Amino acid sequence: MPARPAEWNFNLEARSHTAAFVGLDAFSAPIQQPGGRTADGRMLYAATLYTPVKSWTHCLVDFELDGIAGQLREAATALGLGRANHPVAICDSGNGLEEALRRHIWNDMTCILDWHHAAEHLRNYAKTLHPRDDAARRDWAGRAKELLWEHGGTALLAWLRQQAPPADETVAEDLRKLTGYFANTERTTRATARTAGTSAPGRRRPGAR
Repeated sequence: MPARPAEWNFNLEARSHTAAFVGLDAFSAPIQQPGGRTADGRMLYAATLYTPVKSWTHCLVDFELDGIAGQLREAATALGLGRANHPVAICDSGNGLEEALRRHIWNDMTCILDWHHAAEHLRNYAKTLHPRDDAARRDWAGRAKELLWEHGGTALLAWLRQQAPPADETVAEDLRKLTGYFANTERTTRATARTAGTSAPGRRRPGAR
């Protein structure tokens, strides 16, 4: 557990609310056996606790999801994140990350889709849709990312659902998966963390059981 530093500043510029941020991601870490032989990789979880302008940060890693979530809870308690009005998590949509954060830290934490992961999924689908047309691929991905950034996930979902079904069944399935990726999380109602100043009454704070 980290030693508590000078009190973290959770103020949001031009807002009366305060916010504390949590970042959590999963990576496939390569494993090497004795003698240089390769082995199956392991999932490595990396997490960060930070203030709105990142004046203060605290980083953690663990090979177990519940392990990293437990570390986050202890660190959040020690660093006083419970003083913030609004807890916000920025992470990917998969691998049970959101569920672990809510289970261990705040049960109604606001979770926002990490822009990097969202944009990566859009670019990957654009490659599938236009495998031999670079200009069309860039145009499609650019339009999708602009919608998400400027208008949020609701607008992006509406646009995805209006897309003509691709003739190729593999591409059509990828479109269904892409739509589901954004539809199956509340985070897509937000384009970025810019909405993080809203209040979140009744949540469980770090240190409370």
